[in-house]
Amino acid sequence: MNKKIFIGIIALVIVVIAGIGGMLLFNNLSNKNNDNSNSDDIIENNEQNNNQSNEVSSEIDKYWNIDTSEFNASLFDGKFSISGNVIQSKLTGKTLKDNGYELRIGSGLFTELLWDQDNNIYSDKSNGAYILRNNEEIQSDIHLANYKNETNLYSDNTEISYYWNDNTKTYNDIIIPASLINNPEEKGYKNLTIDNVVDKLGAPTYVQGRLTKNIENGQFFKYVYVYNDYTLWFEMLYYESTGITITGFEYEGNQSFSQPCKYYDAELGEFRNYNNSLEYLNEEQTKYEKSL
Repeated sequence: MNKKIFIGIIALVIVVIAGIGGMLLFNNLSNKNNDNSNSDDIIENNEQNNNQSNEVSSEIDKYWNIDTSEFNASLFDGKFSISGNVIQSKLTGKTLKDNGYELRIGSGLFTELLWDQDNNIYSDKSNGAYILRNNEEIQSDIHLANYKNETNLYSDNTEISYYWNDNTKTYNDIIIPASLINNPEEKGYKNLTIDNVVDKLGAPTYVQGRLTKNIENGQFFKYVYVYNDYTLWFEMLYYESTGITITGFEYEGNQSFSQPCKYYDAELGEFRNYNNSLEYLNEEQTKYEKSL
């Protein structure tokens, strides 16, 4: 073979080998840089998750383990917003009438309460009760009940019960303690938070639904504020990603609160009968205090 040709072939082989080596080195460096980049992303995501976890943990320490002995009834001024109109009173047929409201059962055909044989009271008997102002319906989905054997819609013994669990409604659509309202036109879920409730109403009288020290994902429980004329129930739901959110509110008159009742026992998987709601809440409070 010609010596010059042989030398040329050897040189070409060296160039090819060098090129392959360079490509392998470049790929290794690129992969290493990508690995470092992915590692940085993972570290950043972990830091964000840890920060969120710490915030939720702080929230749990503050609210899941709240000291109910600090309940102070005087923190609530007794003012309620009824679809944007504020009154300072318990909610009965008489107090609503005194503040310029009207009551209606169904389409207005019933001008008196109806006998409810199942519950042994006079009530709206699930026909749908409404609150009106200036002949305009401003609040639906209320319940009327009289435990004093009276049929008069506007008796002071005709109590209003109200339950709300639609967070898409604004404060102008619902009945709610007025002190919890920041912006009447905003939707409830933006302002009705556990921070806002505790800031304005203080610690609750009772915590219902607390069985263990540690809160579980999907945990449901209630804060209950018991006053002389009525009781306020706030339903709470916990998820790791969102913390504690309020999913419902109930206003209940003291006569209704004092009636025999039944509640579901999650441990036994059945309903249990109680002489009144206070008896039930005292039982729940005992479970709560044992779990602390």
